[in-house]
Amino acid sequence: MKKIIAITAALLAASQAYSSDWSFYGSARAGTFGQTVVDTGSNGKSTNSKSYVLQGNSRFGANVVADSNVSGKIEYGLASVFTGPTSTTTTPSLRLLYGKWKINSDVSLTLGQAWSIINYINSNQIWGGDNNLLAEGGISLLREKQLTLSAHGFNLSFVPGAQAAISVSTALNYATRNDNLPKVEAAYDYAIGPAHIGVGAAYNGYSLDAVNAAKQIIRGPGKYSTSYDISNYLGVVDFGFKSSVINVNASAGYIVNGNEIGLITTNPFKAYVDTTGKLINATTINGYIDANATFGIVTPELGVGVESHSQDFYGKSATDTRITVYLQASIAPVKRVTFVPEVGLTTESLKPAGGKSYDLPNVFYYGAKSQIDF
Repeated sequence: MKKIIAITAALLAASQAYSSDWSFYGSARAGTFGQTVVDTGSNGKSTNSKSYVLQGNSRFGANVVADSNVSGKIEYGLASVFTGPTSTTTTPSLRLLYGKWKINSDVSLTLGQAWSIINYINSNQIWGGDNNLLAEGGISLLREKQLTLSAHGFNLSFVPGAQAAISVSTALNYATRNDNLPKVEAAYDYAIGPAHIGVGAAYNGYSLDAVNAAKQIIRGPGKYSTSYDISNYLGVVDFGFKSSVINVNASAGYIVNGNEIGLITTNPFKAYVDTTGKLINATTINGYIDANATFGIVTPELGVGVESHSQDFYGKSATDTRITVYLQASIAPVKRVTFVPEVGLTTESLKPAGGKSYDLPNVFYYGAKSQIDF
């Protein structure tokens, strides 16, 4: 709490020191959920659990306008949350901190930690702290340190820093990883009346020098290394339709080595170098669709997300497929206050390399989110 007070005081002092226009805001969000995990095997046993959570995406921030050409944003959330009535943690965590330069009416430059331009999670699923079907069909690289140029609906981002390294076999250890270029992201959105169509792509690559540890042991010190060029990328198509009656959102994506490119995903597979020295990539196909309509203060929504991962292991394919369905009703009794009850079901099937497919335990959840914006 002391850290939050200190941050608030610093922001207030900054607003007085500069002639910028600071507009503060906040959002307090709490979730209460029950979860039942049902074993689909022969025993049919189920386990139940409950959670009471001050959500990590509760936030406090400010929009800043310096002049007609320069603006910015700063936002803090919670690095951790409380679970249960006796444990409370309110450690602040930086979510957003960026400046934006409006070069002219059509072109702008953004610098700092901002939402990635690869952010296709328009679902309003609340389970998991406003999960929005993330890692269950939605594609997002979340918030990243970036330099982004925007012009006429087109966005181009350069994201510094290495992503996760690939896995290697026990016989191989990588000695050197060379990141020659930053991750590059591109996105374009085109509006057609009440509808819009968007496309996005991201790429990062690096070289990896893998040392054969077994040969070193047998033959003595030496390089015995092979250089690998690792390419990780994704492509996504997004669609939305909004009218006075109904809203519909959908997207579909194809990803190679999602874990390495920074995608939030349930993918259990990672690119790796096997014992024969062959580089094996992991692929993902995913997508979602949701629809909602507003009736007075109530907005019901139905959504479905699918994420399927695959990878070859010595010539035999392994797959993991996850499907999530949810139904909710957002209730807004007054402006800035929302209550959202929701139920959902997640199923998952796994096929080991060379084996038969089987179902993992189903997860059924139920609960509600309370939110007050200020």
